[in-house]
Amino acid sequence: MPKHRVQYTKMVKHASHYKATTLFYYQSSQKPRLLVVSGFHGDEAGVIAPLTDFITSNPDRLPPFLFVPVASPSAVARGMRLSTHNVDMNRSYFPNTSVEEAQALMHFLEGRTFDMAYSFHEHPGETRFYLYDMGRVVDGKKMATLNEKMDALGVPLFDGIDDDQDPALGRKITRGYASESPDVAVRHGFFNGFLFTSHTTTRHVNLEIPGAVSTKKKAAIVAAIFDTLG
Repeated sequence: MPKHRVQYTKMVKHASHYKATTLFYYQSSQKPRLLVVSGFHGDEAGVIAPLTDFITSNPDRLPPFLFVPVASPSAVARGMRLSTHNVDMNRSYFPNTSVEEAQALMHFLEGRTFDMAYSFHEHPGETRFYLYDMGRVVDGKKMATLNEKMDALGVPLFDGIDDDQDPALGRKITRGYASESPDVAVRHGFFNGFLFTSHTTTRHVNLEIPGAVSTKKKAAIVAAIFDTLG
């Protein structure tokens, strides 16, 4: 039985234009409560297709949502972490940013509010799963359930430092979980920092999908995440 009853017939891809940047999106309701964004980095694009397929095929398994598959069209087109202008998009969401692709997403979300937001990333070369939780979205019971599903899929949980070469990511992950500080997110120009300061939402989960697993397994991970977290 569907978790959420959404009066929906067909997913339509819409476009939002800002200067020279076009962002495509899907929206299941005039009042979406869940925001989902992916495609911040071009070397983390493997999750975009299975994520898009799940969301557009299963709107009744989600709350009313707004989904932006590609936050940085130029980085995804290049297949590289950085955008055309050699910018890391997920370090660019400052109030006075000059980065057009960041401006485009910030402009698109202006005035909107959500109960929850999910950002999907990948860790290239990694086989383990982990997440950053801002606003205590993922309680102990949900995390235990999600861990059980990852175990059933044969996906280990990440333990250790995310990236000790990056001061923004040099944080400890314990059994696939880390708490995200809004202050850290704002200071480094993370997308969830913008969501917090703009009052778009105070509840955000940054999901790090293992980049070294198959597309089929990524699809199963995506399904497990939504079926557990909603």
